[in-house]
Amino acid sequence: MRPLTIILALILNSCGLLSKYEYGQHRYFKNSLTEKEKKDIESNGTIIKRWAGYNNLGDSLIGDILVKRNTPYEFIEIGDWREKSMLTRNDKGIGTYNRDLKYDKSGNLIAMKSYFKKKDVADYFLIEQMESVIAGKGLKQIYKGFYDTGELQYKFVLLVTDYKAEKSDHLRKKIVDEPIGYFDRSGGQLSYLPMNPYYGVSKFTKMK
Repeated sequence: MRPLTIILALILNSCGLLSKYEYGQHRYFKNSLTEKEKKDIESNGTIIKRWAGYNNLGDSLIGDILVKRNTPYEFIEIGDWREKSMLTRNDKGIGTYNRDLKYDKSGNLIAMKSYFKKKDVADYFLIEQMESVIAGKGLKQIYKGFYDTGELQYKFVLLVTDYKAEKSDHLRKKIVDEPIGYFDRSGGQLSYLPMNPYYGVSKFTKMK
């Protein structure tokens, strides 16, 4: 598989387009439920659980989960989330990636901004953002990626057709409303993905 194909697959998976019925992260949510929380879910039908996940690499994922009684349990990300990843290339640290996500009360991802900071550099800069808008019969998620100097690097639009349902954004039905387009730093359209010098496949892997 060519690097471009790998990158595109990872982008779409991070947006939920290629997710299976049970999103992988939800297995961790399920394993974290205490006996008291399980009893509360059985009694009340739902709970809101604060998730704070960390690993020994310095990565973290923090936010609120709506847990619904079902077989299996249903997990729905709601409200504001923060993801932090320590990025590597060839097993060497190259910087830090932070992502701020906002979900509505039904679990739709409605806004996102991703920032990157090179190793040994103080300031973060915007590398990707997503905005959403209700249009016709769906919710449009408009993704844009940027060069390290701020120019538009790529853009694509996903249409969420089941946005009115209460479910995790990772499990929603999404179709490509506008195919991904790539741009050079002067705004000209390209037929391939232009790579910034500070990230490659590793960066997109961390977006999952």
